Amino acid sequence: MDLTLPQPYLLFIGDITVARYAKTAFGLCDWARDRCVGECVISSSAVTTGLPRMSPSEARREGARSLVIGAAPVGGGIAPAWVPMLVEALESGLDLISGLHPRLASEPEIAAAARKTGQRLIDVRTPPAGLSAGTGRKRSGQRLLTVGTDCALGKKYTALSLTREFKNRGVPVDFRATGQTGILIAGGGIPIDAVISDFESWAYFYGRTEDLPVVSIDNPSLHAIPGQRWQTALYVTNNSMDVVQPVLGCEISNGGRVVEETRVIVPAIGPGERWGVSAYGPPTGIFVDRVTCRVIAPP
Repeated sequence: MDLTLPQPYLLFIGDITVARYAKTAFGLCDWARDRCVGECVISSSAVTTGLPRMSPSEARREGARSLVIGAAPVGGGIAPAWVPMLVEALESGLDLISGLHPRLASEPEIAAAARKTGQRLIDVRTPPAGLSAGTGRKRSGQRLLTVGTDCALGKKYTALSLTREFKNRGVPVDFRATGQTGILIAGGGIPIDAVISDFESWAYFYGRTEDLPVVSIDNPSLHAIPGQRWQTALYVTNNSMDVVQPVLGCEISNGGRVVEETRVIVPAIGPGERWGVSAYGPPTGIFVDRVTCRVIAPP
């Protein structure tokens, strides 16, 4: 699930007095401070991220485009005391963004204000349609999963810190968010606690997909079948959530000179599946030393 969210944000802390129950606000302040103009509270005793405190109308004048519910209380609900300020944000020209369990539109006053003002209600704790069960097949690439026994132990901070350090060292890396705060920081991901458990292993891999090709290939290699033909063997992985029928193009060469081009039409591959594929090239009486393959379709 990839999102285009209205930024910069005004972080709503409400009346939260314990920092861990405002983890979304603190996470955005710590990891996306350049996208936050300030914080909004309904009680002077609320915790603070250190950002300037503003009303929704003040934040709008400072350029904010949305109010993010940065509070994350036990149970993940919308407190009745918050509703007037959330309505005020809509009336001030801000969209509302929430990662809580209830949908924003489930609150009648908020839904009515959104209809009246034309502002958007954006729920990021919504998994995409079309998730499937995991297949257990080998995946290309490497993954590092941070896990914990509670909701606010530092899994996300650890993953983001590792991502930052990997990037500093020139290692290609991508942070795949699995919770509402991470999704808001990364701009995409899958809220894993909103996914049907049968589909979770699939969802962990597909936390973010815009950087993945629909179909990928790996390990193409040449094998000589004595007295017959050269054989190309490789693996094809369907990275999408749909059934696809890939078409591959392979060039078999000798010393950089293409000897034969082969087009391979692969049978339909299900979501997440990885298949071994073979194709035949020139007779083994012709010496070749290299094969390169590419995906022709789907694009």
